[in-house]
Amino acid sequence: MLNLPQDFPITTDTLLSSLKALQLPSLLKRGMLGLTQQKTGRFRADQDIDDMARLVYAPTAILLRFIATTPGLALPLVFPTPREFLKTLMSAFPAEPGLQEISLPLGLEKSAASRWKRGLNSRPYTSAQVLMALITADSSRIVDRWQIVTRMAALEAELRGIDLATAGSWGDRPQAWIPRLKNGSPPNIH
Repeated sequence: MLNLPQDFPITTDTLLSSLKALQLPSLLKRGMLGLTQQKTGRFRADQDIDDMARLVYAPTAILLRFIATTPGLALPLVFPTPREFLKTLMSAFPAEPGLQEISLPLGLEKSAASRWKRGLNSRPYTSAQVLMALITADSSRIVDRWQIVTRMAALEAELRGIDLATAGSWGDRPQAWIPRLKNGSPPNIH
C-alpha cells in the first residue's frame, strides 16, 4: 500500500518513492504512470536540488492517490476510449454528471470531456487513461470509484491552491513547488 502525504501535493519525490513501493514490474509501474525510463532518471537526478520538489502532472497525482486509497485494485488490460468512458460513467449515475464535472477530477482541463463527446482529442495523459480504466473496470463499483477519484482530486487541488469549483484547468505545466512554511520552520520536502 502506498503511504502518500495528506498535507502537501504529490511531487516528483513522492512519485519516486511510490514507484519503489508499488508491487509491480518496473515497466508496468512506469507505463501506467506515463513515465519513461529517461524521465524517471531525470526526476532522480533532480532530487534535492535547491530544496524544491516539482509537482507532477495532476492526472498522475490523482492516480497515485486513488491507488493508495482503493484496496483490491486490479490493473485492467482493456482501456476504454474517452468516449466509451464517458458513456459508461454517465450511465452509472441516476442523474448524469455534467461534462465539465468529469474532466477536472481526472486531472484534465474543464473542456476535455466536451471534446471527447464530439470525438476530438481522444488521447489524454496515460495516467488519466489508467484512471478511466480503473474506474470502469468493475461495473458494480463505478459510482464508488468515481467518488473516490473526485475526493482525491479535490484534496490534490486544495493542496496546490486550486479551487476546482471555479478552475478551468489545473494550471500550466508542473512547476517547482515550495511548501508553505509554518512558524518559520524549514521546508519539509519528500
